[in-house]
Amino acid sequence: MTLGTGLFPGYLSGEDRVKDAFKTYWMNVPVTIPFRDNKFSLDLMPGASVTVGHGEDQTSAWGFTYAARVAWYPKSPKLSVVGEIFAAHGDAGAPAEFKIGPRWEPSQYAVFAVTYGQEFKGSNGAGFEFGVMLFTPPFACLAAGCGKKIKKTAGGPMIPNNNDVTVL
Repeated sequence: MTLGTGLFPGYLSGEDRVKDAFKTYWMNVPVTIPFRDNKFSLDLMPGASVTVGHGEDQTSAWGFTYAARVAWYPKSPKLSVVGEIFAAHGDAGAPAEFKIGPRWEPSQYAVFAVTYGQEFKGSNGAGFEFGVMLFTPPFACLAAGCGKKIKKTAGGPMIPNNNDVTVL
């Protein structure tokens, strides 16, 4: 699951766009399905968003969000061509938009992209963008064995040991 805050595309307009940008909180659950030895991947990301104190009425605007992304890695797992569609329905609805462009992933903690985005019906899309996503190492463990030292033995189970890797 991913969580965040910031401007959600499409539904914040005019003066509200700047004023309400960081009143929007969102979450999604990304699922990646790899194909053809990881040369292609399909990401499905259903989620939700809420903008608190939205507009003149200062109401909470909720939305169901969705996105689907296809990535093609022609030569390397670090460089890809990506296409994405996304939208939201509800009080915080946003028209369907697309983005397409190259993406560079130099490590598991950084992604850089240059994309062109536009609404399917309209002209309110982002246009050309340079995007950066930075990820932190895991800081929470939701599985059994958090914080324990582990060692994998040849053909055997994971065995606690004080001299090996800590599970985060």
